Amino acid sequence: MKALVKSSAGLSLYYYIDDYATDHFYIKKSDSIDELILNAFFLDLESGKMKATESTYLLQLGSYTNDCSSGMKANKLTYKASPLQNFIKEYNLCKAYHNSFLADIERITFEPDIFIGFTRSNLTITEIEEYNISEADFTTSTNITAGISLNILFPKSRKHWSLYSQLLYKELQVSSIYDEQGAGFTMHHEYEFSFAYAKLLNAIRYQHEYLKIKPFIYAGFTNGYAFKSEQLHTYQAYYSSGLTGELQTEKPFDNLSPYEIGYGIGGGFTLFGHIALSISNEWSNSTTVHGSPYRISSLYFTLGFVF
Repeated sequence: MKALVKSSAGLSLYYYIDDYATDHFYIKKSDSIDELILNAFFLDLESGKMKATESTYLLQLGSYTNDCSSGMKANKLTYKASPLQNFIKEYNLCKAYHNSFLADIERITFEPDIFIGFTRSNLTITEIEEYNISEADFTTSTNITAGISLNILFPKSRKHWSLYSQLLYKELQVSSIYDEQGAGFTMHHEYEFSFAYAKLLNAIRYQHEYLKIKPFIYAGFTNGYAFKSEQLHTYQAYYSSGLTGELQTEKPFDNLSPYEIGYGIGGGFTLFGHIALSISNEWSNSTTVHGSPYRISSLYFTLGFVF
């Protein structure tokens, strides 16, 4: 239970948030303390439900403050910390009672962050019958990543749950060599892909503070835009007779969209309120008019500074 207003001679106001994130307010005068009651119930009006409230707390406040000469009225007060705190504070001032303590009301908190790190990405081709690329085994791409993030914490969640958004820059370069065996020849294939992305993650995050450490986890969806997209397929036939075919080049995928969609999960911890270490995994899918020709899985390691 936390204090919103304290007064030794007048009224004091306390509040408590239960395990269901429901607010409870308590008013104290001398040695007696009463909970301000707000009853919520449902009315069934011809098979339709309607939520209603019984504002008993307004009557309670009226009985506690009816001796104020300025005629304070509680009938329009909402059951929230800020208006209740102001009402009790004004009553104590009306009665010339000293407010020995006034709490700062918790509000939505914004935590911006900048980070840098590296990512390891793998590209996997979806089985597409007309492309030999489906047999290719691509190298792992290791690249630098950097970006910004914003964590929005809500007071009723005791600053455990938050909305988390992340905007980052990411690159990927992979290649593969594949030899296709035929009757009397071998077709040598080489594939190269090079992408540069802007990625946006929107997630739900949970954190818990222990001493000076805040471990956290999050999960959400990602959207990516490839402002650089290069792809190349070269192939050449080598015949058993010793002859070599002409070197051919093409793009592996036609009408490749720059947009990607996916999902990600991650976790880490914040030290001393400012240093953030994080590891996360993302799985994304490319898009074309024919479907999704490849998938990319990426593992991120980042170090950030929280403002």
